[in-house]
Amino acid sequence: MRSSASVDAKLAVSELVSRRERWALGQTRATWIVLGMLAVTVCAAVLVGQVGPQSAISEIQVPESLGTALRMAGSGGTGHSPELAAVFEQLDGFASGYMVKALAVAMLLTGLAVGVTKQSIMAPIVGISTACTLALMPSILDSMGGDSKGRSLAVIAQEAIERHDAVGLRSIVADLDRAVQLEGEFVLAQMGPRKGEQPRQSQAKAVLAKLAGQKAFQPRADVLYALEKSAYGAAQSDSAKTYSTEREGRVAIAHTAAWALATMTATATAALGAWLLVSFLIARRIRRIRELLAAD
Repeated sequence: MRSSASVDAKLAVSELVSRRERWALGQTRATWIVLGMLAVTVCAAVLVGQVGPQSAISEIQVPESLGTALRMAGSGGTGHSPELAAVFEQLDGFASGYMVKALAVAMLLTGLAVGVTKQSIMAPIVGISTACTLALMPSILDSMGGDSKGRSLAVIAQEAIERHDAVGLRSIVADLDRAVQLEGEFVLAQMGPRKGEQPRQSQAKAVLAKLAGQKAFQPRADVLYALEKSAYGAAQSDSAKTYSTEREGRVAIAHTAAWALATMTATATAALGAWLLVSFLIARRIRRIRELLAAD
């Protein structure tokens, strides 16, 4: 009788072990799926926060007339043709890039390594001199092209815009023709105290007042909304109101989709947790039965 009960217990244990092994494989796959759903849910939550109307301007709008004036001033400062000025700008951008800097460091290290290997001062001259030439290439190009400020005025202005350097950009715009002064003020008004912050209220009001009386250029809807939001606290123009309405509609759709995804993820996580709990209880039962069989 005892042996029959022992055999039945062993069969039960074997069945439980096989069931738990099958579940373990499924649980691993389900865990990866739930983790993927969690990652997607987090990304969706972050993206939803970026869908609404933006009070801070992410990409500054530069009017075409201002860009043309900067390019003309840049090509005129060298005494060269615009085509040659463009070549100098491309070479200057290449020489100032990370690839040339990395190549200079590599040549320097190679020259030092050759010098140590050959035990000679003359051996590493080529590598070290090449590294020095590459490091000095931007200065050499500046001396060949003339005054760097005049030659690459558009590039300097673009860099000032990317850094939100209002002081540097204001000094550049002040030297341009009065015909593009409003465009320069428009660009300056888009810059917040720091990158990613709302434009200053006083500058936004002043520029919006001047923009109302001209039709030379029109701000983008998102830029106009951000300026009006800073100046008046809400959208005032038709294009800004349309932009705000469209973005708010997208926000509502995005919120609904995010909540649905979050609900599905929470349900899948709860189901996986219950599954893991049942698997844990089965493992405890298997261990208990084996302890009883070992005691017999």
